[in-house]
Amino acid sequence: MLTRILHTIVSVPGVYDRVQWLVGADTVRSRMSRQLSMLEPIPGLALDIGGGTGLNRVLLPETWTYVCLDNDPLKLQGLSGKHVDAMALLGDATRVPVANGSVGLVFCTAVAHHLSDDLFTALLGECERLLQDAGYFIFLDPIWAPSNRVGRLLWKYDRGSHPRTATALWSLISQHFKLQHWELFAVYHQYVLGIGVK
Repeated sequence: MLTRILHTIVSVPGVYDRVQWLVGADTVRSRMSRQLSMLEPIPGLALDIGGGTGLNRVLLPETWTYVCLDNDPLKLQGLSGKHVDAMALLGDATRVPVANGSVGLVFCTAVAHHLSDDLFTALLGECERLLQDAGYFIFLDPIWAPSNRVGRLLWKYDRGSHPRTATALWSLISQHFKLQHWELFAVYHQYVLGIGVK
């Protein structure tokens, strides 16, 4: 009951953004920003799978067309209030209405732990389909690390019910992408940050 009430409160866009800040989203995005700055620039379309309120928009130059795909219309309303240049797309990450090979960069951050293995595999296949040959797949997710007490507490209240180890994530992602970067780090959760290419 308490968990359901917390989930309802956190689904409000402004509250969601503040909770993300409290659990270290700024630190996480700072690491992502450093890695993105080392990539060869690719003009075009950036697709943020499960992008919520568009927290990843700030990681990209204004020249990118930023599309935030999410299945929560309330979060997409929060995106529209923050980023007038962003495109909101309500939909399913396993069936994205975007042409093959039309995306230069795909973000998949904090999504995998919400999906079963079958759905996550379908999402990876869809990202592979969407990505340009020279494009990048940017992956970030908290990982299952039972020895981390704070992480265990956060998992207790997280809506995601499919936490995975870094090894399990590597195994699934490497079936679709060649991983150029893979790092583990901790804020409160332990995380993995990966960058893949076709």
